[in-house]
Amino acid sequence: MNPRELAKAFPRVLVGALLNKAEQWLGEDALAALDVAISSPDGSFLEGLSGWLRADDAERKLRAVARQAEVYVRGQCKDDELQQVFSLGFAGLPQVQDALTELPQRMGTEAIRHELAAAVARDFPRLEKAQVIKASECYAQALEYALLTHKDLALLVIGRAVFQIRAQQSEEFARVNEKLDEVLKLLGQGQVPSEAALAVFRQALVNNRLLIDGDVENSMVIVGNNNVVQLSGQLLSELRKRVTLPGDLPLGSYLPLARNTIFTGREKELAELARALLEEGENAVVQQAVAGMGGVGKTQLAVEFAYRYGYRLAGVHWLDLSDPEQLDEQIARNGLEMRLDPWPDKQPEQVSATLHAWRADGPRLLILDNYEDPDNANMVLGRLHGAELRLLITTRSRNWHAGLGLKTLALDEFSPAESLAFLRRWLPEARARDDELAELAERLGHLPLALELAGRYLHRLKTKAVSEYLSELECALEHRSMKGWKPGLGNPTGHDLSLAQTFSLSWQRLESEVARRVLLAAGYCAPGEPLPLEALEGVGGSADALQEALADLLGLGLLKEGEPPTIHPLVAEFARGLDEEGEVLADFAAKIADLANRLNSEADRAGNYALFAPLISHVRAVARAVEKRKIEDERVIAAAAQLWNSLGYHLNAVAEYKGAKAAYERALEILEDHLGEDHPNVATLVNNLGSVLKALGDLQGAKAAFERALEIFVTFLPPDHPHIKIVRNNLRSLGNSGAK
Repeated sequence: MNPRELAKAFPRVLVGALLNKAEQWLGEDALAALDVAISSPDGSFLEGLSGWLRADDAERKLRAVARQAEVYVRGQCKDDELQQVFSLGFAGLPQVQDALTELPQRMGTEAIRHELAAAVARDFPRLEKAQVIKASECYAQALEYALLTHKDLALLVIGRAVFQIRAQQSEEFARVNEKLDEVLKLLGQGQVPSEAALAVFRQALVNNRLLIDGDVENSMVIVGNNNVVQLSGQLLSELRKRVTLPGDLPLGSYLPLARNTIFTGREKELAELARALLEEGENAVVQQAVAGMGGVGKTQLAVEFAYRYGYRLAGVHWLDLSDPEQLDEQIARNGLEMRLDPWPDKQPEQVSATLHAWRADGPRLLILDNYEDPDNANMVLGRLHGAELRLLITTRSRNWHAGLGLKTLALDEFSPAESLAFLRRWLPEARARDDELAELAERLGHLPLALELAGRYLHRLKTKAVSEYLSELECALEHRSMKGWKPGLGNPTGHDLSLAQTFSLSWQRLESEVARRVLLAAGYCAPGEPLPLEALEGVGGSADALQEALADLLGLGLLKEGEPPTIHPLVAEFARGLDEEGEVLADFAAKIADLANRLNSEADRAGNYALFAPLISHVRAVARAVEKRKIEDERVIAAAAQLWNSLGYHLNAVAEYKGAKAAYERALEILEDHLGEDHPNVATLVNNLGSVLKALGDLQGAKAAFERALEIFVTFLPPDHPHIKIVRNNLRSLGNSGAK
């Protein structure tokens, strides 16, 4: 068998083989559950099915079924002469392909056997009648066997069949479907129907009454009523001239961006937009915002939605509202693309004519790209009000007044799976391993724009290893791949190719000085971890000021929603770069060091060391930032040593002795470098280190540490000082190894 050829015809074969087998394979209870799922008000089942049919692995699954059938045929068909027949590529023969692709949707396996038997008889006239029957039976059984091993695939198609059967029970639906049936039959015969018939077809597309696999860029399979129609070549080309199909935009639309051929993932978000804008908005004004940080792919999502679902609309109209004062110009530009006749000479009349046309004939999708002016949204959205209009806004801002009735879809970074799939579009398996791409995606925080910039860079530099590139990304924002590298190569949205510039657009809109300082301080915290609000409150000045600052930062996508909020690693890197003199770092390091010291004391009193745990990653991050900056300020140096010391104290308390040892050694190195080796503060750390070494079983190391601490204390402190007593006791605790 030829899996490639079988995969092309498989949707029709699949439906034919499954429809009469559904109850036998799954049982009545499973079918009833499917019926409930399909009739759910949110349409999630159908959207999931449509998404699956577009997914990259759909064809792979179909081919897997074909291979399973091939294995079955070879194992079950014992006739030597028939084995020869199948080895000749039976599934790829023209007559057999015709038999497969002409199968009606409701045809069961008996009819499949009949059609296949006729094809075998035509192609292999030397076979006896019994052999012809045996060949067709063997092939039909192979299909059934293969489908049974892929229940997930079978379930989807059966589900759609149940939906169609249920829908056909409606008298009105049946009358419309009778006309639609005629249209689909004509298309199945390779004929383009009349204009009147195509009007029925258009309405069925708009109302989502047809299941469509594929789009105009390749070939398309349409499932509806009792028909499965494959459109390709000349027929598809002719039909495109008269009907808007998936992948095309309605006549008169204006979308200045081409479809991104490597768009990946976001199926859940696309389905959610479809429900909001196409289903729930059937009889209501719908205003949907896609909000998220710069570089997360808001515009890409809007463009993909327009091309994927534009066939269900009367028009798609793009308005660039990065400058809201250009609203009239943008509306008029769309009217010009619609070729309205008559077309007025002056802009006010052009705007009026365009708005009238939009409201008169719908539904229409208006995409307001880069709209960042919540304060004046009432005026803008009011002008674009209309029952036939669906507004889709891309924005960094989440500060939209509740009275606007605007639904917000928060768009986050890619999931690890989506990141891997996206990078694979740029880098094949021969170029990079999955674990290398996973590490790259993690380094870039799964941010779509960053992944795109990395992908185009590595795709262009074909000899550069991913591991080598990773080693260059210590300061990712400063790498040339992230700074507008080779703009001539272009990008799908036409937006800035500089990550820093992308974040800068949000920074420039941040008016509050407190919010700016809070962001710079947050930049020194551990990315992806709940921010230490108590320490940030010291930066903000008060609890109320901090809450206002956080609202501003969340509203612009510079922080991520959470309790408490978090910061993306690349935004954190951007923020650190803005603190050029390290002034915010110096202030924040002292505050988080004080907090760490206090939490250790509270944990000791309460016997609850979990109190300190949320601070661990931030203590490390801030201490490392101070060391890296090499700030020559005694207060900052003391804060860094205190941070490592506090971390060591906590880890020692929870018996993580190796970590405690490393933390104490970092603190000791800092203090020795700045205070000298014989300072009392150094002695305190040496004593702490000795306690950890003792816990680790290094008694000689512990003895040396305690003796050194004692020597320093005796030099600088009076003989009866508590520190001296503590160290002497520590030495005695070592027994014969340490008594002194």
